[in-house]
Amino acid sequence: MKLGTIKGILYSSISAIIYGIIPLLTKEVTSADNATLTGSMALRYFVCAIFAYVFAFRGEYSIKVNKKQLSELFFIGAGSAVITNLLLVSSYGYISLGLATVCHFFYPVAVCIIMYLIFQKRVNRYTKSAVICTITALILLIYSYGMSSIIGMGIAVVSGIGWAIHLVAFEKASYHDLPQPVSVFYIMAFSLLFYTIFTVALQTFFLPTGKQVLWITLAGIGLVSAVILTAKGISLIGSTTVAFISLFEPITCMITDLVVYHNVPQGIQWAGYLLMLVSIVFVTLADTQIDATTPHD
Repeated sequence: MKLGTIKGILYSSISAIIYGIIPLLTKEVTSADNATLTGSMALRYFVCAIFAYVFAFRGEYSIKVNKKQLSELFFIGAGSAVITNLLLVSSYGYISLGLATVCHFFYPVAVCIIMYLIFQKRVNRYTKSAVICTITALILLIYSYGMSSIIGMGIAVVSGIGWAIHLVAFEKASYHDLPQPVSVFYIMAFSLLFYTIFTVALQTFFLPTGKQVLWITLAGIGLVSAVILTAKGISLIGSTTVAFISLFEPITCMITDLVVYHNVPQGIQWAGYLLMLVSIVFVTLADTQIDATTPHD
């Protein structure tokens, strides 16, 4: 396996684990009586924008982007991320958090479908096996939670498609040529703009306590780090592989939920999470096969 592939898998795995921890930090903020979801998101993205700016423009990168890159960063980069979050949160009004999260994780399959139908990327046998394992895992987990609302599940699945577009854009949009920290800064800044508008319109701003500031700051720094690592991973191994490796995220969520809140998964849920791990193994094998068939200089 090539060094670039190893780095890509490592970056993607670390980012997925960070993504899996962020919901715990978010829950610590939004569970307080004074907190609002849109207000907390605006504050988080304020931290994200500052941290991303410091990271991206400490003298190493240029802030300049062309008009096409700027428009795609606004509409595709930030737009898909914000719409994904809004749809996912909207689904909570119909179904449980756990079921919504499971339906949202249709996105690795969605990335595979988008890359095949739009960009004619061939799917090898290992990736096909990963798709089958992932779909089976989702079916098992959905069954364990119960199909309480088709509408809510549909909204959560669409949120996953939105995130799939977000990932594919890092590989196929015009801004894929930019250094990843620069792209991430603009995405965070535009996301901050969106959430600030929502917060003002809904009048949901709140003053966080000292402890909430800590959680928001950690979540913001974690999110920027995760997105940069995801973008770096996509540049090395492609959005399809990164999307399937992102299945480490729900596994991490399950582990943190088990450790912190002592919520033990049911037997059928263990089977679902195991199949997610198998999917990750299959996409890793797919990349190994690609390395083996790629001519060396």
